[in-house]
Amino acid sequence: MAHRYMVSLVRNLKRNDNMKEEKKTKALFILTMPGVGSWNGKWSGEGRFYAMTCTATMRSKPIYPNLKEGRFYYHWDDGWSACVEVKFVTPSEAKKAEKQSKGFCGYEWMVEDLKKYGKIVNE
Repeated sequence: MAHRYMVSLVRNLKRNDNMKEEKKTKALFILTMPGVGSWNGKWSGEGRFYAMTCTATMRSKPIYPNLKEGRFYYHWDDGWSACVEVKFVTPSEAKKAEKQSKGFCGYEWMVEDLKKYGKIVNE
């Protein structure tokens, strides 16, 4: 009886090892346009999911020390504004987001600014 218990215990431990919790090693950037300065008040990309990801940590150390979670805004003089939301996610969450994404509409420079400066500066 003790042998069966030990075999069962070892199987459960192995199963739990295979189901280790994934670490949040990826940064997910989600683009929205909250301020729309067009003639009809709409953005042509409205209703679509725009996202991109990158590896944020390596061996539990941040690759981009200035990168933080949150919402970051950029405003243009013509009434338009963009928001990039940053979240730290697991690799499987990042992969799922990338599959659903429609790209980043040419605003990848905002992500580069966030990684480098921790804010959107448009140099």
